[in-house]
Amino acid sequence: MSSFLVFLAIFRVIYGDTTEAPTTTEDVTTTSGCAEDGDWTVDYIGKSTQFRIYNPCNAHQFLKVKMEKLIEYDADSKQTKNKLSSFASTSWTWLNPNGQNTQYNNYSVVKNVFAARDIIDDGVDFNLTTIFFKENAEINDGDQVEKNSLKFNIDIAKWPFKSTGNTLRLCINLMTNGANSSHANDNETAGVWNAGDFQIYTLSEAECGGQNETLAVSVTDGSNSGDDSESSSHRNICFDFDYCESGDIRYDPIITFAGSS
Repeated sequence: MSSFLVFLAIFRVIYGDTTEAPTTTEDVTTTSGCAEDGDWTVDYIGKSTQFRIYNPCNAHQFLKVKMEKLIEYDADSKQTKNKLSSFASTSWTWLNPNGQNTQYNNYSVVKNVFAARDIIDDGVDFNLTTIFFKENAEINDGDQVEKNSLKFNIDIAKWPFKSTGNTLRLCINLMTNGANSSHANDNETAGVWNAGDFQIYTLSEAECGGQNETLAVSVTDGSNSGDDSESSSHRNICFDFDYCESGDIRYDPIITFAGSS
């Protein structure tokens, strides 16, 4: 099993669909013109771990995702020296500024990748791969993915835990614009969290890479990042992974869009 932490998320945008996706491999321009109703797209924002999904015909309503921080905590909930306090301090460049039209399991997608090496120590790497589905698809063991879904994998290799009682916390920021800003319908017991019109379905276990065993995961509501308004909402969601001897953890929550046009 590869030495990576995989964080899998799927964004499902509930809108109509009329257009077939291209099948050739080429750069994608996401800022010109107006897509047909129901055709959403993805933007990759500068040299940063940020991207957003939106419909060019209704660009004021979007979801922007940003990696916030990656920190190891001890048993007393104190930060250790193993931490990346802000992803802004790393050097990031998307391999394709506008993404690339290509194939994933024979389905038309827009794909992009960037990576950072040795983020806190030699051999501790962070990769982010995004896959935006331009048609309905079936992946893994029959999982159904709708058109306009975005799946992203976060891979962290060889995290050097300092103690068996420590946890690794990954926080992401979700900004929704032109959407309901309420978080009132959280159901922590069922693993359902809300960010505006978006819902995050989480799991209570992850895989400890290379050891064929599971480890506990808890999900916490991080502090807001930025000012909420009637049209926009900011929220941090954090994932706490228990100790894993190899430092290779695999986890796959799902994020869906529950709003309506």
